[in-house]
Amino acid sequence: MSGICGWFIPESSQEQQKQIESMAETMRSPLASHIQTGLEGHFSYAVCSQDKVDNIAIKDRFILILEGRVIRRSDKTAVGATWLAEQWQNSGTAVLKQISGQFAFCIFDKQTQTLLCATDQMGFCPLFYIELANGGFAFASRASALQSCELTKQAINPQAIFEYLFSHMVPSPTVIYQQQQRLLAAEYLEWNQKEIKKTTYWHLQYGNEKNIEALEAELHQVLRESIKTSLYGDHHAAFLSGGVDSSTVAGLYKELKGTAKTYSMGFDAQGFDETEFARETARHFGTDHHEYYVTPQDVIDAIPKIAAFYDQPFGNASAIPAYACAKLAASEGVQLMLGGDGGDELFGGNERYAKQSVFELYGCIPKPLRAGLLEPISKLPFAEKVMPLRKMKSYIKQAKTPLPARFETYNFLNQHPLEQIFNADFLQQVSPHQFLDHKQQHWDSTSAKATLHKMLYFDLKYTLTDNDLPKVSRMCELAGVEIQYPLLDLDVIEFSARLSADIMIKDHKLRWFFKHAMRDFLPQSTLTKSKQGFGLPFGLWTKEHAGLKEILNDSLADFSKRDWVNVQWIEQIKKQHATEHASYYGVMLWVIMMLEQWLASHE
Repeated sequence: MSGICGWFIPESSQEQQKQIESMAETMRSPLASHIQTGLEGHFSYAVCSQDKVDNIAIKDRFILILEGRVIRRSDKTAVGATWLAEQWQNSGTAVLKQISGQFAFCIFDKQTQTLLCATDQMGFCPLFYIELANGGFAFASRASALQSCELTKQAINPQAIFEYLFSHMVPSPTVIYQQQQRLLAAEYLEWNQKEIKKTTYWHLQYGNEKNIEALEAELHQVLRESIKTSLYGDHHAAFLSGGVDSSTVAGLYKELKGTAKTYSMGFDAQGFDETEFARETARHFGTDHHEYYVTPQDVIDAIPKIAAFYDQPFGNASAIPAYACAKLAASEGVQLMLGGDGGDELFGGNERYAKQSVFELYGCIPKPLRAGLLEPISKLPFAEKVMPLRKMKSYIKQAKTPLPARFETYNFLNQHPLEQIFNADFLQQVSPHQFLDHKQQHWDSTSAKATLHKMLYFDLKYTLTDNDLPKVSRMCELAGVEIQYPLLDLDVIEFSARLSADIMIKDHKLRWFFKHAMRDFLPQSTLTKSKQGFGLPFGLWTKEHAGLKEILNDSLADFSKRDWVNVQWIEQIKKQHATEHASYYGVMLWVIMMLEQWLASHE
């Protein structure tokens, strides 16, 4: 992966050009060590990439700098900055309809002295930007790159801290640094020295197709094409957890190439290890399978390294096994990994999809029956003491909460009033409902009618773009391997959206259509296993391992000194972790620890 950065400054200087170089330096990684810079009038720019690939193109009045890998949709061919600049010269923003892939780019128009920045349809490649006090504009692939220069440096954003603790990552459009903003997936912005105009150039359209036999044949075809497009170079492999998605990718990869390497992680902890499922898939397809068992010491070694590498706080503990898996592959000469991420969010595989459909049924009950009988019964004084009535009361309460706000009823932080969690001074600096408003806006932005389709659309952003993709992509980059996601090929995404919600989940069976289509391809055990993935037994291990306990307690103590949250609340979580459910309470302890580790490494 590469990175881009640049700025337009009315009063530019040689010193500011040097700052662009230092900004690019912050984007160096095992996959991006070559820096190219340029200057055109008041516009300074830089690209950090693996080598001198086609990242910069100067075409007449346009300068285009590119991060990532662009796919021309017409023939599924990879193209670079030169082709993109030529097409831009001919058709402008219409070229965005012709491409897919993992990319971000910026175009400077020397004639109009304006900038255009764009990112791909899934937000694989983020792009951050800031309007400068001197009338200028700056952008970068990393928030930390903008933060590295005095001209663009900003204070920590309290709103981002608040939203991180709720979401375990900083959900877009919020950014960890004040004044910084970021492009959302499938957005481009135009800056003309006076204002910024943002446009969404791609919208996923949902359909209602139900011809199962024809759709199954098309699914196999589009998946094979996506595997073919995803593979490049000679040294590649696939992540393999043993689940439906990674097994599908691994199987198709083996079918296409004849030989295939697969990599999996294991844990010596009951309920967390699923290497046997991965082994069964590997045996079924005949892959060259590799495993590594993550230890508590691996976690201790990785925590500060991972926290420092993310340019915003990131609290998904699965980043650890993702990094360990990619690191093992890199050590054995692998240069490109295939990931199975995305299938659940495209084809209806997350447990909450079926669960929420049960709550949605409440609205089908005639209103007079709901208001005149069920709800009054649930409010009876003794309802809390009678199990069936207590369950009915809980069900009604959740069912009456509309989506997507209902998702937040399960949030750990919503178990306590905000005043018990956060200090008063901190709460005065944040808007508690801002991220809920953003989620509602995103929920409302799709034309989908079926509730399942709306949930899938919602998760493309919040589960994938903001969480799963940064988890895997950044950890692969840190390990020194590239990553492609065949299930998130744009043709696969658009195919999945055409499916009727009735066949995605049928008779409360998650991913019914996808599994039915793969019934003769995947092992039966894979089709029937419950979803797990590369989880991390952090909560269990910290009760037993002195080193993990030390880094956790030290981080919590340092975080408490920041005076953002009430110390008593943290102490209560620690107590419950020690005496009640270690895995459950360990999640929040991990989230806080990683926030402190990030803050310490970026201050």
